[in-house]
Amino acid sequence: MKNQKKHIKKIIKKLTMGADHMKSDDLKFVNTAWAAEHLADDDLIIIDSQADSHDYIIEHLPGAFYFNENLFRLSADGIPNSFIAEKAVESHLENIGYTGNQKILIYGGTGKASEESSKNAPFMTAYSLYRAGVENIYILDGGLNKWRQENRRVEKGYPTASRGSFKAELRHDLLVDMEHVKEALADQNKILVDVRAKGAYLAKGGPWSRAGHIPGAINILLDEILAAANPFKLKPQAEIEALIDKYGLDNKEEIIIYCGTSHNAVVLFLVFKFLLNLDNIRFYEGGYTEWSIFSENPVEKEAN
Repeated sequence: MKNQKKHIKKIIKKLTMGADHMKSDDLKFVNTAWAAEHLADDDLIIIDSQADSHDYIIEHLPGAFYFNENLFRLSADGIPNSFIAEKAVESHLENIGYTGNQKILIYGGTGKASEESSKNAPFMTAYSLYRAGVENIYILDGGLNKWRQENRRVEKGYPTASRGSFKAELRHDLLVDMEHVKEALADQNKILVDVRAKGAYLAKGGPWSRAGHIPGAINILLDEILAAANPFKLKPQAEIEALIDKYGLDNKEEIIIYCGTSHNAVVLFLVFKFLLNLDNIRFYEGGYTEWSIFSENPVEKEAN
């Protein structure tokens, strides 16, 4: 009976997932064909999140504004990678004419100037906007790399926009703090997921003063989410879905995602929440940077 219920749940999940990675109204993953079709829509704002502004200057999607992923974080309360206040997000968006009514398409890519591939950048930009209350966010699956591969049009021009007006509002329900994580350690219905590199998780590397991971946390790598040939493209949906069973995430009351500086965790958070439709996902933004310094709790060094 238990296996039968699990099978039924998987069928329902697949039926509710649209083609081409499209999911919730708040955030969707779309392909290059969708982007090309909607490129000239009056209600579409495009954001380029390549690693370096020089990469954007060389080429970008027509009409795209440049947002470096680091626009959204700075030091606060002793944490060097804290997210900026919602008021600051409002200002960034108003500068590109956002009024709360448009769709926002975000993409990244391997830069031609820097040759960098900040595969997390479009996810970081998308998460930063979503946590501040932005809706109708679209992430371009495959990014500029796939767009170039298909010989689609790029440009060097810089768009302008009239001043927008937007009231940001933090989505508190997404977030958990360190005290919540401490309480979760003893709760079998909750699970912690560390999205750092394997070496950091196993205390074999990383910059933190206390090497290891939060007790009980499992380790899921970005290599299990993103394609090897194109770091801006998701793996097939079936492969990502399989991670739920592989890591025992079914029937958990709460899945708490964290990494060291939120940089990796944003990828897993958005994919699990909006592609796999897991509504019990929570984000510990302080992550191991906060835990290793400010928590009196021990850390673990062995795999779970």
